[in-house]
Amino acid sequence: CASSCKKDDAHKTAQTCNATAKTVKTIAGAAGIVYFNASLQQYVVSVHQPGTIDAVDMGVPCSSLPTNLQKDGTRVIVSGTFKEYGQAAPNPTPAGYTYYYLEVSAIQ
Repeated sequence: CASSCKKDDAHKTAQTCNATAKTVKTIAGAAGIVYFNASLQQYVVSVHQPGTIDAVDMGVPCSSLPTNLQKDGTRVIVSGTFKEYGQAAPNPTPAGYTYYYLEVSAIQ
């Protein structure tokens, strides 16, 4: 089930990313960390906002991350577009964290 479940999850996630959602910001070569979000049941990418103490952009990928990056704490360099999430952030969400859909153009 592991491989088929992941495919189902990726398909579900891709459907929830609203193609018409407003672009909020674009990132290029940003340092991020991959985490598994239990509420969403998928991996997300956190990107600390430079020049801040506790502001973090949480990117919910519009498609599954590469398998080799699907591990808590994996440090990545990511480029892409943050789009309006359009729904309530999963609980609990620490202060300073903002959720977005993330259309990944490159990640390593």
